[in-house]
Amino acid sequence: MKIRVTESDIERGYVGDCYACPVALAIISSTGKFIVKVLPDELSNSIQIDGDIFEAPTAVVDFVNDFDSGRDVEPFEFELGEPIIPVTVI
Repeated sequence: MKIRVTESDIERGYVGDCYACPVALAIISSTGKFIVKVLPDELSNSIQIDGDIFEAPTAVVDFVNDFDSGRDVEPFEFELGEPIIPVTVI
């Protein structure tokens, strides 16, 4: 699934907020899912969408680290593959 992080996502995103960073906002816009958590750190390096866990691509990790550090960032897109840990909803 292709995710596009737009200028609007960047403007509305919050520094240090894994639920409302530009990447999380872009995933919400693209998927219609509302429980999104982006954790681009050395321990988890993951994106969680409604409980499913995806590996965060390097471009996402770099973007969020730059955004959280106050560096200038640009819109970009990335491919989100299949979950590495899928959750079955009963």
